[in-house]
Amino acid sequence: MNSTGMLDKLDQRILNGLQINPRVGWRTLAEALGENDRTVARRGQRLLAAGIVQVTAIPEDALLGGRIPVHVCAQVPQGALEPLAEELSARQDVRTVLATTGRSRLWFEVVTPGDDGLHSMITQVIPDLLVSDDLRTHVALRTFSATSNWHAHRITDDEAAFLRTGAGIAPASGSESASAAQLDTLELRILNLLQHDGRVAVSAMAEELGTSVSAAGRRLSALLSEGRVRVRAETSPAYFGLGVEAQLHLTVPADQLESAGRYLARRAEVRYCAAVTDSYALLLDIAVPEVADIYEFITATSLDLGIVHFEVSLITKTYKRGGLRKDGTRTLEFA
Repeated sequence: MNSTGMLDKLDQRILNGLQINPRVGWRTLAEALGENDRTVARRGQRLLAAGIVQVTAIPEDALLGGRIPVHVCAQVPQGALEPLAEELSARQDVRTVLATTGRSRLWFEVVTPGDDGLHSMITQVIPDLLVSDDLRTHVALRTFSATSNWHAHRITDDEAAFLRTGAGIAPASGSESASAAQLDTLELRILNLLQHDGRVAVSAMAEELGTSVSAAGRRLSALLSEGRVRVRAETSPAYFGLGVEAQLHLTVPADQLESAGRYLARRAEVRYCAAVTDSYALLLDIAVPEVADIYEFITATSLDLGIVHFEVSLITKTYKRGGLRKDGTRTLEFA
């Protein structure tokens, strides 16, 4: 790693490979990248041990009692942001916590227990957590690209295709919800193990579950291949030289909302893109090398999409992502 926090080329390629297939074996990853398997294993294990990357699992919310993710943006009193962010990060129903530019601005994603919990979350839970005269809540209506789908494009398309082949992972469209039955008791236990260690061996999983290796393997394969649970390699874009992260709130003409969402989801800079409960609004999370690149992104997409209004907030600190605590660019434990 150099003084700017970037990894060298091989570490970036290994990290990118883990983004594509988070449970890939080191030998398979080495074969895909055309590298020595011992070197890849040594470096990959070091990346995991150092907290440069951690692998967790994201469940399909519809299969957990119809959970609804709610995005909350609030202005909080001076000096209150840090303790509030830490308190929110410790909550299991909060998946992501960010500080962004503005007057002590706090953004987080909280997951409500279905339609019945949405009202109480907005009217009771969130107001109890923080006092703010400026608080906005948005529900994602359609997700075009989830953060778990994003990767840094440091490997070739052929290498990525090799890693996806035989991985047993459902294609990540980011826009469709699983329609299967809710997760049963054994599947919930598998999910819990994966959330704390997404690369846990099937043999260790079977021992923890008190079942056979073949039975654990079948259940795990079904969960992943059906897209009911997705494994995710969480890392900081800064390790790829993408040191600036920002949230964008874009307003586009109503008849262009679907096409705009699909277009933005294909952009390499976009880590997250969803249509949310606002006037023709798209919420984006992007990662770029420099602040000036945000302007270039907005001007380029404005020409293509006819954006009529936008808001930009730089992400100044990440406390939690996808259920994993953060310490600067390092990724810590699941909480």
